[in-house]
Amino acid sequence: MAAALLLTLSAMAAAQSMSVQVKGFIKPDSCVPKLGDTAGIDYRVIDGRTLSVGDATFLGRRSTTLSIDCPSAMTVRLKISDTRAASALNNAELPGTVAGHPFGLGRTSGAGKRNAKIGAYTLTLDADSFRAGGNGLPLRLLRQSGRGWVGGGTGRVMRSGEVFSWGQGMSDAPGAFTKLSGTLHVDAYVNKLSDLPLDSDIQLDGLATLEMIYQ
Repeated sequence: MAAALLLTLSAMAAAQSMSVQVKGFIKPDSCVPKLGDTAGIDYRVIDGRTLSVGDATFLGRRSTTLSIDCPSAMTVRLKISDTRAASALNNAELPGTVAGHPFGLGRTSGAGKRNAKIGAYTLTLDADSFRAGGNGLPLRLLRQSGRGWVGGGTGRVMRSGEVFSWGQGMSDAPGAFTKLSGTLHVDAYVNKLSDLPLDSDIQLDGLATLEMIYQ
């Protein structure tokens, strides 16, 4: 009986088990885009007396530095999206000198004039200003066209949904960089006063998203 009991206990001990769990996560390298020293462009307080009753008013150009900093040499694409697109004035509602695709500045709150389009703005990448970090070599601004890339010219007015990248020299192929920087221009316009409620302050509320896409 003692021998039988010993065999039973041994079998019970062999039936016990434990799990070994191996955990962790892989964090891929990512690039960090930055606009100047702030998160955006601020037109500050706009004197209503400087605005036109019958036409949209140009608020002037503001410029900031667009930089992209990567932990290692990487090929990146930059996609622009307008999150206020439904509020943008169209080109016919803006001065005839406006070129490109207007982005929205939001709407006033409420109904009627209190749901009016506040204005519009355009974004322009200054193609000649972009340089690679470290060596300071000029970069070629590229715009995605179908499955290929084309040069963006000396100044590219951005359109919501477009994708941009940068090549070395005169290459039409996106290059790999650790750092690059250049100038982004913003041109803003306020709707004509006859379309806006004038009994309270109006906040400019433009918001565009710059999305990093890795190849």
